[in-house]
Formats: sequence, C-alpha cells, structure tokens
Amino acid sequence: MRKRFFALSMVLVLAVSAITGCGNDSGSETKTSEVISQTSDNQADNNQTEGEGSGSSGFSDVAYQRYDEEITVTAPLLLLEPDATVPDGYTPETNEYIRLFKEELNINLEFEWIVETEFEAKWGVTVASGKLPDVFGGYSDYNDLKEQGALYDLSGVYEEYASETTRAFFDSGYELQMKQDGAMYSLARVDVDTYAEAGVMYYRKDWLDQLNLKVPETIEELEAVMAAFSEADLGGTGGAVYAANKGFYGQGLADFTPIFTAYGSAPSYDYWFEKDGEVISSITQDETYAVLETLNKWYKNGWINQDFASIDVWASSSPIVTDIVAGKYGIVPGSWWIPNWPLNEQKLDDPDAEWVAGPALTVQGYEAAVVKNGDDGRVMARSCVSAKSEHPEALIKMMNLYLEALLCVDNPTVAGTPREGWGKPENGFVYQWLPFRAYYGNTLIDNFTLMNTLIDEGRDELKEDEIPFNTEFYDLWAKYQTYRENPDDAIAWGMYYSRVDKNGGLGTMYNTREDLPTLLNLVDVNRIYRSFEQYAGVLTTLRDETFLKMIMGETPLSEWNNFVSQWKSLGGDAIYDEVMEVINESQ
Repeated sequence: MRKRFFALSMVLVLAVSAITGCGNDSGSETKTSEVISQTSDNQADNNQTEGEGSGSSGFSDVAYQRYDEEITVTAPLLLLEPDATVPDGYTPETNEYIRLFKEELNINLEFEWIVETEFEAKWGVTVASGKLPDVFGGYSDYNDLKEQGALYDLSGVYEEYASETTRAFFDSGYELQMKQDGAMYSLARVDVDTYAEAGVMYYRKDWLDQLNLKVPETIEELEAVMAAFSEADLGGTGGAVYAANKGFYGQGLADFTPIFTAYGSAPSYDYWFEKDGEVISSITQDETYAVLETLNKWYKNGWINQDFASIDVWASSSPIVTDIVAGKYGIVPGSWWIPNWPLNEQKLDDPDAEWVAGPALTVQGYEAAVVKNGDDGRVMARSCVSAKSEHPEALIKMMNLYLEALLCVDNPTVAGTPREGWGKPENGFVYQWLPFRAYYGNTLIDNFTLMNTLIDEGRDELKEDEIPFNTEFYDLWAKYQTYRENPDDAIAWGMYYSRVDKNGGLGTMYNTREDLPTLLNLVDVNRIYRSFEQYAGVLTTLRDETFLKMIMGETPLSEWNNFVSQWKSLGGDAIYDEVMEVINESQ
C-alpha cells in the first residue's frame, strides 16, 4: 500500500502567521498559526522503528523499506554548479542525499566517474566497454540502448515500489511509454502541458490611464496605443514603446510571439499543420508574411526599439532588460512568468508603475490560434537502469525518498519532526549532484487552481486531500500573504500576478487557450526526426536573417517568394517528406 507522506495531518491549517504574518481584509487579526494534531494512525507511522523495516525517520511502506544488508548502486555524474547556499566543503560523495539514501534505505550510491565537461565522450567509452552503471540518464543513445536490450523494463518494479508521490510525478511518463513500447524503460519526466507558448502582452496601465486609453484587444487597437505612447514618449526613448530583441519568436521575453499568434502563425521548422487538406509549415504561409509586413510598418514608425536586431535578451546585462527595468517601455511582450522578472524589478525602481496583462490579440482577416503538440506530453528527461542491475527497484526507492525530501522544503508540517531541514541546499542537500531528476508537471495549474480556491472561499485552511505534490506551493502561499497585506510589495506582486491572479500571467495564458482555436502540430514531439538534425541549423539561420532584415526593411518584402523557394530547397522539402512518412506510418 502506498502512503502519501503528507498524511502528517488530516487537515493542515497553514502556518501563515509564522511565515509572514497576516490579517484579514478588514484589518482584524486572523488566527492562522495552528497545525491540527496528527491522527493516531499517523502517530503510529511516525513511531515506527528500524526493526520494523523502516529507516530512522519512520517510513514503513514498502516504497521506503530499508534493505537488511547494504547494497551498492553505481552511476555516472556530470558535475554541475550547486546552489549558492550550499555550505563549503560538500562534495558529490558527501551530499546529504547520499547520506539519506544510506540511512533510510541502506543504499550506497557510488559514482563510477565524475566529469565537469565532455560527458558524452566519457559516456561513449562506458557504453563501448559493455559495462553500464546501474543508474544513468536517457542520453542521446537512449533509443539505441533500448533496441539493444540494454535497459531494464521498470514497469513491474514501478508498480510495486513507487510511492504515491512518485506516481504523481511519473505516471504520465509511465502511461506514455506503455502506450508506445508496451514497457517502461525509464523514469520519464513528461511535460504534460502540450501547448506551445502563445505569449502575453503586458502594458503600463498607469500610462494607459494617463492617456485615457483602454487595454488593446486587437492589432488595430494596439497600433493606436503604440502611436499614443510614442507621441507622449513617457519612457524617454524618443518614440520606441515596444520592447524587442533579435530572438523574435518563442523567447519568452521581448519578442513578437503574441503578434504571430494573432495572425495564426507559428514559424518554427518543427511545427507542421493541416490546412485545407494539406500539411504545411507555417514558416512559408501568407499569415507569416502578414506579420512581417506589420512589423516592418511598426519598425518604420519607430515604435520598436531600432537596435532590436542586435540585442540578445538572454545575454548578461542585456540592454533591453536594463531598459525594461528602467521603465523605458510601456509594452513588454513575454511569457506568463515575466511579472516575476523583470517587471517586478521595474516596480521596485518605480513603485507607482502599474502593469496589466492584456487579452490575446486578434486582427481582421486572420484567425488567431495557439499551437498544441498532441495530447501525450513531451518527454523532457529520463532516468534509466541497466538490464544487468541486481536491484532495479533501487532507482524507484531512491526517487521516492528524494521526492519526500524535496517536499519538506518550506513545508510547515514537518517542523519538529526528524524530516525538518530535508531537501534544503543550505543543509547540504544538492540535487544537482544526483544522477536523476524530477519535476511535477502539473505544478502551475495545481497551484493556480488551489490558490484561487482558497482565495475565493476566504480560507486559510488546507484540507489533507488538497495538499499539492510540488515544492513551490508554500513559498507561493507566503508571497500571496505578503501581497495581501501589502499590494505595493513588488516581489510579492511578481509572484502573485504571474502565478495566481486570474487576469495575470498564467490566468491570461489559460484564457488564451480557451478563447482561441488550436493549431494541432502533426510532429511527434517524442520522436527523433533525422531531417530535423540535418537541416534545422541552416533553416533557422535562413529564417532569422531573412525575417529580421524584412522587419527592418533591409530586405524588401517583395523577396518573400524567393525566401520560400530557398527555404524549401535547403531542407524544408526534406523535412516535409519525413513528416509525411511518419504521419503515414501512424495511420
């Protein structure tokens, strides 16, 4: 029987006052520091002894059962930079997770080799030797190893040993692999959010109010706002009001993704859609040309920063980020998260600044649309076990314990228990030095839904069956309490407006998905396409250079047909052929 770790209490009353201090909206004191006592069953679990098959912290479930005799599990390690709060002196071998696995499970996790660079080369030598370590990642040779029978089918040990928490993290990967292979050759981290980024437009609401303007809903209305912002020059740029950089699509900050979305365009070599009975790439369609024509007009009008094509938004000390923080731009496109950076830093500098997320834009004559990559999710990372491993279940049991440690971080329910302090980098827990990873794919939507449920119902209490399976909730709740007490706190605002507010970043993203039609990507995102590997580089370079020059007017828009022909001849047609081959195979 799998037991959920957070059955520490039947009902958790969030220890909000202990975390941040809070009051209700009327200013009267709200009592929120209690934690309801544990049930007798939970007390019994916590008092288990090691002789009953559990480690020192009282786990008794088979998912955490300690081996009677020490076992050794081997793994390779790419040495990554740890969190800055990790105390000096810790090494991969003295990582507190290693100690935890030994104390709780009697597993000795031993690194066969550790490298800081050239991991793939070292791994290639290991594979060539025919002696794989027990646990390793799903690297570029994953499919080859699977076909060679070198990977253990984990489906049986997963069913037997995976804790409820582990299943919450990995069931989607389990189901996807069983569907594809009839077996589970890895613990697969799957991004269950299959939508591509549609982008969100953020506007200086105080500027809109000052000029008696409303939040734009169409491209035409956006142009009117840009013209008014530019004329007023409230940011002191000389007329530029739209923050942009050379990464014009899919960058998450200061790009044109929301504009492409408004026209129903998704210009990436790995997006292929059905249109009028044909399979097409959006890169070469009329909708994309219309976007470039529009952006060329905006650039000529001076609404877009004139140096955008030379700026990398992700470069250290990027000038466009510096200018956004300095309050020079009244329109900043980006992802759902940008209120949490860099807009929060802009509010730190200017507490009177107000930002608002606008709805998905539309434009007359075109159908706005968002991209969806099927329904199965995308495999982001894998953890594998050698077919020759004597203890394949050890990976599952270590993952169980690792996740419980992670979920102790910032969790008020573990205060005063042996698990207090687990998972914290400042206590020497370094996840970067483990040969496996985990991320709960439903973190954003679960927290968004739960937070709004609590807010709408006016509750500070969290029921046992509501406790989320992720590491972000407690910090998010604390930030919300700070924001509720002081809406002018820029850092708390950034967390709240990006992740909780129904009209903020995430809320707008979810609304966009509900409101707009879907472009279904016909590419199997979990398949390796040979043509992608061969042609993606040259096609992306051609696209980027041509589009940037067309926006700036250095290449006339009349060259569009020549670009389309060149894109197809340099690899677009080859990609089309393979995409069609895969589609026909699946039918």
